[in-house]
Amino acid sequence: MKSRTAVRGMCDRSDYAPTNMKPIFDLNEERMIISSYSCLGFRVSPYVQLVGPIAIFPQTVLHWNVKSAKHLDKNSLVLFHLLEPKLDMLIIGKGMFIDQVNPEVHQFLKTKGINTEILPTEEACGLFNMLSTEGRNVAAALIPPEKIPIDKDNLYL
Repeated sequence: MKSRTAVRGMCDRSDYAPTNMKPIFDLNEERMIISSYSCLGFRVSPYVQLVGPIAIFPQTVLHWNVKSAKHLDKNSLVLFHLLEPKLDMLIIGKGMFIDQVNPEVHQFLKTKGINTEILPTEEACGLFNMLSTEGRNVAAALIPPEKIPIDKDNLYL
């Protein structure tokens, strides 16, 4: 499986050659989906388990070196600005509902012309799956939540 996503020179400098991202494994599937998540990480398409935050694209997944939503900054998101073809949407899973994202992140993404949704990770996974299966050129930057609330509907008695 070959990825069609390329990376432009950093900060639009022409001294960098385009680079193709290549998947580290072949799932023999047309599009990746997030089948589950936990406080530790994510299960992707349904046999690959990844620990920690991830950056996922329809045909590629990468580990993403971000500790939490409060550590998001323009340096942690520059990858998504450099991609070609340009993303239809970047979905950021910030962890839990109460986690806050620095307003400078919104401004950076807006100035780069990146359509963005910032949601709790649970909602971000669902939106990524839906848009990806529709064939959209989307990416999700996902941080596992610190806690997963359990209500009585989710308990097996």
